[in-house]
Order: sequence, then structure tokens, then C-alpha cells
Amino acid sequence: MRIRKARIADIKDVHRLINEFGRKGEMIPRALNDLYENIRDILVCEHNGEIRGVCA
Repeated sequence: MRIRKARIADIKDVHRLINEFGRKGEMIPRALNDLYENIRDILVCEHNGEIRGVCA
């Protein structure tokens, strides 16, 4: 596993994860354009080329 800054190519996966947790009430859902605007504040956990976690 590796923690790194999010890249533009990651944002759709980040959006999917955040909204998945949002449906469970564990995170606040975010709009896709909001994630693009705030990409500099987002970190992802990557495992075998797949985004497994996100934090900001």
C-alpha cells in the first residue's frame, strides 16, 4: 500500500469512494467539480494500482 497525493486521473475513483461512504453516513458526499477544485488537499491510499482509501 502507498499513500500519495491524488492526481487528476484519480478523481473519479475518489468521487466514487466518497459517495459510497456518504450513502452509509460515514462521509459527507462531495460534488465531482469540488474534488477537482480541491485536488491539492486530497491524499489517496493505493494498493495494486487501485484506489482503496481517501482523506483530505
